[in-house]
Amino acid sequence: MEKSDIRIRFTKKTLRDALLDLMKVSPIQNIPIKAICGEAGVSRSTFYIYYEDQYDLLREIEDEPLVEIEKIIKKYKDMKTFSSAGRERIEILRNVLDYVAGNSNSIQVLLSENGDTGF
Repeated sequence: MEKSDIRIRFTKKTLRDALLDLMKVSPIQNIPIKAICGEAGVSRSTFYIYYEDQYDLLREIEDEPLVEIEKIIKKYKDMKTFSSAGRERIEILRNVLDYVAGNSNSIQVLLSENGDTGF
């Protein structure tokens, strides 16, 4: 079971990276699934095991930073150990910015003119 999970995560990451690489030069509406699969080195049938279309893959990519940032904020909200609200806000901001810096490649693509304007 664990080996299968590793393969699934690897395949999804490969598809994600492929789409992000393609979005550096083209908007999502100009990227066919065939191009994503070619860039990722996976078959179309493998793509469809995990995603309905390229927009479904993009939604998953867009959701990740939002979920991670929400986790960071929730962690501090649940802790209630800081002596002042100002210190807590600074610490939250520092952690959010660290996350953004660590994921700058994907976030930069998502916020670019080739990304989804709804993001």
